[in-house]
Amino acid sequence: MTQPAPNPLPQPSPADTNRRWTIAEKTLSVLASILTVVAAGLAVQSAQISSARDQAQQAQESTNENLTSLQQQFSKAKDENAVLQSENTSLREQLDLPEGSTSLPLPTDTITVRHSGPLSLAYRGNVADLDSPASDPQWQTSRSDVDYGPSNSKPSLRFSYPALATGTTVADYEVCRNMTGYNVEAFDASSFTIGGHFCVKTSEDRYSVLEVTEISDRRLSLEVTTYDPPGT
Repeated sequence: MTQPAPNPLPQPSPADTNRRWTIAEKTLSVLASILTVVAAGLAVQSAQISSARDQAQQAQESTNENLTSLQQQFSKAKDENAVLQSENTSLREQLDLPEGSTSLPLPTDTITVRHSGPLSLAYRGNVADLDSPASDPQWQTSRSDVDYGPSNSKPSLRFSYPALATGTTVADYEVCRNMTGYNVEAFDASSFTIGGHFCVKTSEDRYSVLEVTEISDRRLSLEVTTYDPPGT
């Protein structure tokens, strides 16, 4: 028995085909727009991430530079502190201060002798610095306060700083401090007597007393006492 042939499938009409293509095109267009928006958003986000990364890197570099600078400053301050501590220790040793003491010794009103001893001046020879310490028996440490040489063709005791003769009046610190009439001048040795005294204001603002012990044309011998003023 022969079976009947199946019915053929219905074929879409041209209108249906065009409508389907239109829907597909619109769908693709929407998808393309969505992808464009997504791509733009990703680009913006990527740029923001890149900018944030650059800023973070710059901040890290700046932090490293600041840290290096602080380390250098700390090292310098540490070295300076070590120097100050060394100077402080040295100063305490010079002043004989006990460890931990924060006060300096107060100056006293005591007048002390800086240097006392004989001084021999050769005519046209050596000069003397009356501020020389006791460790210098030749009285020739630095500046010239006095020498023995010609003045108006006469052997004279010549002073570079203010001085005056007290004659037979025995001079000391108080006598010299209270005297007036100091002058920078030369004193004719022919007028000297053994035991005559002179007061001198030295180059370092001390008072020095000179006593004549021997006189000749070739040499003048003196006994010298230089005083440190109160508070020194």
